[in-house]
Amino acid sequence: MEIIEDAPPITPAEGEEDRFRWPKDDEEAKSTPSGTRWLTITPMCSDGVYIYAMTNYREGAKDSARKTTWVEVYELKENQYTFVSEVELKDLAEKPWAGRGTLNDNGGYLDHGSCASNGTHFVWHSRKNVHIFNLKSGILEKKINVHSGNHLSCFDSASSNWYSCDADCYSWLDEWKIVGFKAVLVAAAEEEGEAQLPRVPLILDVHKARLKKQVRKTE
Repeated sequence: MEIIEDAPPITPAEGEEDRFRWPKDDEEAKSTPSGTRWLTITPMCSDGVYIYAMTNYREGAKDSARKTTWVEVYELKENQYTFVSEVELKDLAEKPWAGRGTLNDNGGYLDHGSCASNGTHFVWHSRKNVHIFNLKSGILEKKINVHSGNHLSCFDSASSNWYSCDADCYSWLDEWKIVGFKAVLVAAAEEEGEAQLPRVPLILDVHKARLKKQVRKTE
């Protein structure tokens, strides 16, 4: 793998310079009807077409309680990102969704999860649960408890599989799918009659003992 040191920087489109700029203090943060927009913890993902950013809005200062969450959509062309759209996430009762956990945890809840999108739905995988939101309305369509303990997770866009491991012991890796949820590129390939993208084999057991040893050293 080669690192290109002189690659051109990714810049915002004209008029959107403040979207990913960190406020210097609480007074500089912009307040909106949804609350104060903060990027303390901002989970991001891409479906191969757009970039999705999970942005939290708080009652006021950056360490105040979370009030609601929005998903912002961006498009990247020729090293320049452009804002496309945004939608507020809502729970099953169609009220603003702020996630669980301590609401004033300064981003801790959003810091321990992963997200993915297929263009029509947005999935947030917290430590134990999977939340499936309609990307057009923002409404939570389904919440599923998939783990009894805290798990770390990621989405594999080559196979449309989710992978997760126990955050307390790191001893095994779970592989599972969300029925009907496919990565954009995989769905497009299937429609064109092409073979699914090759999967990377997982050889975790070989490194299990070594991984446990490294974890103990850092504890």
